[in-house]
Amino acid sequence: ASTNPMTAAPVLRALARMEDRSGKPEQANAHFQQASARIAAVARKPRNVSETMRWRLELEDVYRAWVASDLHHERIASGAAHWQDYLRLDQELQGYRVAASASPTGQPANLLTFARLDGRYTAWINDRGATRQFWVAADAATIDSLTRRYLALSSRPNTSLALIGNLGDRLRRELLDPAGLLPSAQALLIQPDGELSRLDRKSTRLNSSHLGI
Repeated sequence: ASTNPMTAAPVLRALARMEDRSGKPEQANAHFQQASARIAAVARKPRNVSETMRWRLELEDVYRAWVASDLHHERIASGAAHWQDYLRLDQELQGYRVAASASPTGQPANLLTFARLDGRYTAWINDRGATRQFWVAADAATIDSLTRRYLALSSRPNTSLALIGNLGDRLRRELLDPAGLLPSAQALLIQPDGELSRLDRKSTRLNSSHLGI
């Protein structure tokens, strides 16, 4: 195998996808692991802007495929952990270092994490130390369309508040209600993905007092 990560990582990713489709999840998992390790090594070295973008795209391809494979094979905890690895490595590729999150009181926050995988959004909720995963009922194209429409209407000063509220309520029902959170003094931190990254929940009807946002 090539020792050049710019050659090796894409090849390992392709092998992993092929093995996963062939019903060899353990071999696929090993190749995803090797591909991610090659990228992680590069993430800690100086790069120019174009190299950084290339590696971010390669990182995204590897981890989205890897996490989708995890969930397909019901490796829920592994999928959640690998997605967090992706978010951390992507930040490192951009030159950031990410600290662990906590609520303002110093207690661990509930964490709701979204990922757009194979045309749908999935989510993990870390609630009081337990991690659960669910799929958003509507497909990702529908959620993205609702999000874009909501943002467009919210930016127009003469838009009916009732219309904006109805769209916000629909998004809340699709995205937050399935998490099944109970009233809690803990904060809720949301890690969005895809079009959801454009939402500012502090200024939208997605805000909900019983979620502690």
